[in-house]
Amino acid sequence: TNSNDLKRNQERLSSFFLLKMTEFISESDLSGDGGVLKQVLREGDGTYPPKGSQVEVHYVGTLLSDGSKFDSSRDRGDLFTFSLGFGQVIKGWDLGIASMKKGEKANLICKSEYAYGEDGSPPTIPPGATLKFEVELFGWDDPEPESTEGKIEAANKCKSEGNTLFISGDFVSASTKYNRALNYFQNLFGLSSEDQEKVNLIKLPTLLNLAASQIKLKEFADARLTCHKALDIENSNVKALYRKGQAELGLGNLEEAKANLTEAVKLAPKTKEIRDELERAKQMETEYKSKQKEMWSNLFKQKTGSS
Repeated sequence: TNSNDLKRNQERLSSFFLLKMTEFISESDLSGDGGVLKQVLREGDGTYPPKGSQVEVHYVGTLLSDGSKFDSSRDRGDLFTFSLGFGQVIKGWDLGIASMKKGEKANLICKSEYAYGEDGSPPTIPPGATLKFEVELFGWDDPEPESTEGKIEAANKCKSEGNTLFISGDFVSASTKYNRALNYFQNLFGLSSEDQEKVNLIKLPTLLNLAASQIKLKEFADARLTCHKALDIENSNVKALYRKGQAELGLGNLEEAKANLTEAVKLAPKTKEIRDELERAKQMETEYKSKQKEMWSNLFKQKTGSS
């Protein structure tokens, strides 16, 4: 017990000195109980984002105890978006980002009760950890519409903006727009069949376009997951099968890639790009098997030669 108390005291001292070493313009206690401290590193302009707005941020998350990084949108190169004030993120973020202006950069120091609690988020965030996030607020869209029709309209607008960015070759920003469009559908439950059909008319092409962006960025695991979501809506969608095949190829899963692309060719036999991708998968499989055969042959020769 004494050793545990000593360890906790050392962590508190370490955290204290890390906080004091940070250079900042101002500091404030947002929660009123010391649970969420905000250190302004660069001031922003204008007003604050209202509840329900789709905010865009970059962040770097570290453990306050030792400064080790556990997550970073900057490393991924993609802005993180969410609806402010609806519990889509930890409590410290909902509180902290609501206090920021556009262009502001700040540290948010969140105790465990405003972060991941006593359980933490293994393996990267230990139990009861205090976290430090360097956050930059890039901007926000208007608060999320309450009606289903309003959400569909807002999502369609984001999808169109994403398409423009995709055509221009800005795949990172396009992905951000597509993800923002999909966020509008996160809290829709108990829809009528008619409303669900309207949602899917926007959601499905948005997922397909997001997968295309992710493939361009070589984010193959994310693209595969996105294609799964598209296939959940329409299990025989040619573009979803084709892009999932591309993602599987990128991940080196040749059998899965060939299966997806074969199914896509059956559904769209005249589409040259799908046929070409299937041939590429077959060629890669042939080359792989040839290398495997050569490797085992050389291994066998070495064994017989040594004996």
